[in-house]
Amino acid sequence: MSAERFSVRELRRILMQITITDSDCWEWRSLDDKGYGKVKHNGKTGGAHRYVWSLVHGDPPKDLELDHLCRNRACCNPEHLEPVTAKENIRRKLIAMNVIWCAKHQQNKGRDPQGKLRCLPCRAEQARTYRAKVAS
Repeated sequence: MSAERFSVRELRRILMQITITDSDCWEWRSLDDKGYGKVKHNGKTGGAHRYVWSLVHGDPPKDLELDHLCRNRACCNPEHLEPVTAKENIRRKLIAMNVIWCAKHQQNKGRDPQGKLRCLPCRAEQARTYRAKVAS
């Protein structure tokens, strides 16, 4: 959805959908079921954050996602958005959720029965090492 197709009248209507918060988020009032702002034009619905980004910076690259640096899905402030790969976007989301990522095995770490954060391959590797040590 390219921004230059909107008329001045439509642009005013769109700007009426934004509420600026104390944290400088530009929250879109019309949200989808996942909490993202949505905008409709010529029968097509698209992300409000992608639309506002395209007004300021041009269309975002097709192979990249716009990460909400503020972690607010309703925000469409272009200063709060950054184009990143899907993998990086997920990694940042997990960090924000306090889920730790294992760089060695490229997966999430979970808590083992002792409460330590480890991914499954790391736990299996540690168990093999321990068994080998005990056996020798």
